[in-house]
Amino acid sequence: MCTTNSLCLTPGNEHMFDDYAELYNAVSSFDNPSHLDLSGDFFESLYSSATFNLKHDTVLVRNSDSHLIGSGLVHRQSTSDNARITIQIHPEFRRQGIGSNILEYFLQDSLNQSGIEIHCRIFNFRPYSIAFANHHGFTHNHTWVKMQFNNTARTYPTCIPRGFRIRALNIKHELELWAYLQNRIFAFSPHYESVSVESLKTLIQNNKFDLNLVVVGELGNTPIGMCMGWSALSSNDSKMEKILQIQGLGVLPEYRREGYATVLLLDLINRGYLKGNTKSELLVLSTNNNAMTMYNKIGFTEEYRHLWYSRKI
Repeated sequence: MCTTNSLCLTPGNEHMFDDYAELYNAVSSFDNPSHLDLSGDFFESLYSSATFNLKHDTVLVRNSDSHLIGSGLVHRQSTSDNARITIQIHPEFRRQGIGSNILEYFLQDSLNQSGIEIHCRIFNFRPYSIAFANHHGFTHNHTWVKMQFNNTARTYPTCIPRGFRIRALNIKHELELWAYLQNRIFAFSPHYESVSVESLKTLIQNNKFDLNLVVVGELGNTPIGMCMGWSALSSNDSKMEKILQIQGLGVLPEYRREGYATVLLLDLINRGYLKGNTKSELLVLSTNNNAMTMYNKIGFTEEYRHLWYSRKI
């Protein structure tokens, strides 16, 4: 469909990824203090999941010169009636109602069913996005804090709990263990979607995945926790640096508050440091005071916040 102001809204397709990456980099580099340039190949890999329908779940907005100036994505959770939406508008084309058109497009089409709850993530350094969400009936739900640690040398825990050891996960033979630990550890995290052996097989095909950056913590011979991450390249003042993005750290509920998570995290940071990562990043719920205290003691500092908003349809 095309609007009357020379803007054209069309469904996504398999040829969109280079344009999508260019739009993402323009949006993110405009105001994101930890922007990472991403490629079309990255997004093609990210949205290659069989559960993601480009034609149905993506909308592209082009101007009269066919340049991509806006986009919208819907990610449906397989285990609930929830959906996440992502809307991005090129900085030079904001305040023209494009974001509202994209949201309305989704509400009339792919999200047109009663009872569904839609969620969106907004960075706290984007007040215009917060105003947009409030204007369209979204309310703040919860907050994740983005934290960063500078890897200047290997960092060791002051104490290792007796009988606790860390090893690399055997990717070929322990995907069931990975799924078990992750699903139990993160079962009550907001928007968490349980993983399966099959979904993990898809994950490890991602070109950013490093099998040496998935570790398991064992007490005796019992696996009780895990930590994983992958490296990303960042361009900062024309200097490239590798950043370890920690995607999951946790210990089974019955073993928490014993210092195991600290040892797991520092082990992964050291593995990343030996691979050339000069920084480490992670997200933590703002209400998780115990984790926030642990990260602060290690030396993590807050960068910014991810504000999650929701709205019932």
